[in-house]
Amino acid sequence: GNHDYGNIHDNNQLYKLLRMHKGYYSFSRGKWLFVMLNTNDIASYANINGTAKETELSVVLQKIKDSGQNGASYNGGISQEQLLWLEEELKRAEKESLNTLIFTHHPLYVVKGLSAPNDVEIVEIISKYSTVKAVISGHHHAGAFGVFKGISYITTEGMVETESTNAYGLITVSPSKIILEGKGRTKSYTIPLTKE
Repeated sequence: GNHDYGNIHDNNQLYKLLRMHKGYYSFSRGKWLFVMLNTNDIASYANINGTAKETELSVVLQKIKDSGQNGASYNGGISQEQLLWLEEELKRAEKESLNTLIFTHHPLYVVKGLSAPNDVEIVEIISKYSTVKAVISGHHHAGAFGVFKGISYITTEGMVETESTNAYGLITVSPSKIILEGKGRTKSYTIPLTKE
């Protein structure tokens, strides 16, 4: 998340520290595709000065200024390059009949003011693919839940306010449902995938 970028001047160094091979990626398990988006891809804190992403950020920030929302310096979004990659991944999931679960740091829906600056554009792409079953995010420490065009958007509670407990969840997927079993202050959710 955005807090991971403190005192980091090289994104590749950060990914190495977090044992990530790159900022965004996907992997498959059985009939499921798990997509890890990097909503820190275009952000004022994300070491993009002097890169093409700096120009993208200025365009996004102007849109934010015009619309009056999501402009906080701790919010980040995804680049056009990553948007194209996401759509290719979702096309592949559709072609291979894979259920898809998407993870982000910044919420894409429900949490206005703390969501990714280009959340509407991201959600428009996600909404075109019925293979997407849920999007799970963080960043908004209070947590939130909403459904848009049949896709569940879960924002899990933050770990920051957990001095005497913890906050995390375990996800179980099956052909019929997704279960997020919350631990500590994290809420639990069951998302049915078939009509019972």
